[in-house]
Amino acid sequence: MSRHFHKQIIMGFCLLAACTRIVCADWLGPYQVLKTETPISVDGKLDEPVWQKAGVIHFKDIATGESPALESEARLAWDDQYFYAAMTFKDPNVWGTVDIAKPGKWRDMQHPRGEYEMMYWDCFAKFFFDPDADGRNYLEFHINPLNSMFDAFIAKGMDSLYRPLRTGCCGVGYTVNVEWKSRGVLHAVHVDGTLNDFSDADKGWSVELAILWEDIQTFIRENCPPKNGDIWKSHLGWVWRKGPGGDRHYWTWPVMGIIACHTPDKWETIQFVDPNASQSAEKIWRGGWAGKEKDPQTLVDTAKKLGFSALIIHASDDFNYLNDLCLMAGKSGIDVYYWFHIIGNQKNKDWWQVVTPGEAEKAKRIKEDGSPGKHGYQSGGEPVNDETDVHTGEFLCFHRPEVMEHCRQKLEKVLRECPGLAGIAFDYFGYKNYRGCHCPVSEKMFEDYYRRWFVRCGLDGKVARDDAFAQFSLDTLVDFNNRLAEYCRQIKPGVKIGTHIYPAFIANPVYGNRLDVDYCMQTVAWFFEPFWNSGKIEKYTAIVLQDAKRYFASCHGIPFVGIYLDNKDPKMNKPVERFRKELQIIRKHTQSFSVCPFNVFIDHPELGDIFIREMGLPDDNQ
Repeated sequence: MSRHFHKQIIMGFCLLAACTRIVCADWLGPYQVLKTETPISVDGKLDEPVWQKAGVIHFKDIATGESPALESEARLAWDDQYFYAAMTFKDPNVWGTVDIAKPGKWRDMQHPRGEYEMMYWDCFAKFFFDPDADGRNYLEFHINPLNSMFDAFIAKGMDSLYRPLRTGCCGVGYTVNVEWKSRGVLHAVHVDGTLNDFSDADKGWSVELAILWEDIQTFIRENCPPKNGDIWKSHLGWVWRKGPGGDRHYWTWPVMGIIACHTPDKWETIQFVDPNASQSAEKIWRGGWAGKEKDPQTLVDTAKKLGFSALIIHASDDFNYLNDLCLMAGKSGIDVYYWFHIIGNQKNKDWWQVVTPGEAEKAKRIKEDGSPGKHGYQSGGEPVNDETDVHTGEFLCFHRPEVMEHCRQKLEKVLRECPGLAGIAFDYFGYKNYRGCHCPVSEKMFEDYYRRWFVRCGLDGKVARDDAFAQFSLDTLVDFNNRLAEYCRQIKPGVKIGTHIYPAFIANPVYGNRLDVDYCMQTVAWFFEPFWNSGKIEKYTAIVLQDAKRYFASCHGIPFVGIYLDNKDPKMNKPVERFRKELQIIRKHTQSFSVCPFNVFIDHPELGDIFIREMGLPDDNQ
C-alpha cells in the first residue's frame, strides 16, 4: 500500500460539524410495533393490555424539538387483521368544528363539510405511514375530536429543499390522491371532558385508528400482513389550535427541523415485532478499505482467511486491476467495491469548498505541522482542541450541480468499465471545516432554504441562523449521498452501496442512519491519539448497530476502526494491545466489522491472528 496514499486517506477523515436542535427518539433503532393476540376494541380509550406494553412516542415541536405546551404521545400495535395506532392529548379545551355528517356550524354552511377542512380549522391527529419504507405511495390519515377522518395516499413526497424525492418521483411537489378511501378502517375518539364547551376545563382526548390490511395491500410490496422484523417508515403527531382557524402548532415524531410533513426521507422507521416468532441469526458483514497490492491475490487470500465479505479498493482508474481483482475475489466469495471520493484537485479548483479566512489559516498551520494527532488534531476524527478544526485537503462543493454531474459521469464510467464490481463505497463526503461551505452557490442555496422553511413558517428568530445553517448543511449532505446512491442503482440495478462516516459531524458523530445505503461504516475507534476511551467505543458501537435502520430498512450498521501507519516508519502508532481491546468491546455487540487500511493485515500478519481470536469467523451457514 502506498505510504503517500495512506497519509492522504488518514488526513482526509473529516465530516460536517453542526449544532442542531433536532432531538432523537426515546430509543435507539426502529420503534418496535408489538403484535397483540388480544383483539383491540376501537373505542378511543386505550385500555387494552397491548397499549400498556407498547413503547411510548413523545411528540416534540416539529421544527425546534422543544417540548410542547400540551403533553401528547402515540403508540402502535398490530395483529393479523389490523394495523393499530393510538394517540393521547392533554388539552384543557377540547373542541372541533368539522363534522362531515352535519352542516357547517362555524361558518353558517348549509351543506356537509369536506373532511379536508379540518386541516384549515381544527385540531387534529396526524398519521403518516410508508409501507416497505421505500418512499412510494405513503398513507395519510387525519382525525379530529369529532371523529371526522381525512384519508389519502401520496405517490411522492419532497426533500427538505422542496425538490421531488428521487425514488419513483417526477414533476414538482407531492401528489395527493384524495379519491382513495380506506373502506375497512376503524376509528374512534374518546373525550375526557366536554366537547365544544369553552366554559369548563377538560383533561384531553384520545384516538384509536385500525387500518385493515386488505385495504392497503396494494401499497405493500413485501408481506401483508407484515412478518416479524419487517420495517416501514412513519411520521406521527397532531396540530393544535387555540380556536377555530387559529395559528397552528405542530407537535410531532420525529422532529423534522422544518415545518414540513411530506419529507419522508426524515421520517423514522417502525419495525413489526412478533414476540412468538423465532429470532434470526446476525448476518455478518466485514469490509476492508485497501490500497492496491502488487499481488492482488494476497488481498483476496487475507480477506478469505479473516472472514471478510468485501474489499473496498482505491485503484483510481486502473480498471484492468479492478477487473482482475473482481475475478479473483469472486472465486473466494468476496465482493469488490470501488472506493469513490470527492477530493478536489487543481483541475477542478473552481468547485472547491470555501471556508472562512480564519479556517483557511488554521488549515495552513496544521498542514505545515504535518503530524496527525499532534496538538490534539484528529485529522477528521472528533475535534478535541476547539471549534475551528478544519481539514488540510480540499473537497468539492456538492451543492454545485457541476459536482453532481461530475460524480455521476465518473460513477457511470466505473460501473460500465467494471461489470464485476459488487458495489460502490463513498468516502470523504463532507465539509472541509466540518460545518458547511461558504461558496456563493452554497450561500444562495442556504438563503433560499432559510426563507422557505424558517422565515415563511414564522421561525425567524425562534431558531438561530447558525442552527438553521447546520441543519441545512446536514440535509444537503445527506441528500447528496442519497441521490448518488439512487443514481448508481439506476445504472446498475442491485448494486450495493457502502459509505464511511467520519466522526467529525460535531454534535452528531454518527448521523449515518439517515443515509440510504446498504452498509454504513461509522467510526467507533479512531486512528490517532488521544485514543477513544472504552465507554465511547461501547456507546458508538451500540448506536451504529441499533440505530442503523432508523430511517432506511435496507441499511446495515458496521463498526469502523482505523489503524494509522506512519508515512515514513512502517510501525503502527496504535499499540497492538489497544487494537485488541477495541476488538473485544466491539465483539460484545457484533462480529461485523470494517477497518482501514485493510493492508495492515498483510504488513502485520500477527494482527490477523489477533483479529480471528477476538472476533471469530462467520458461520458458513449464515
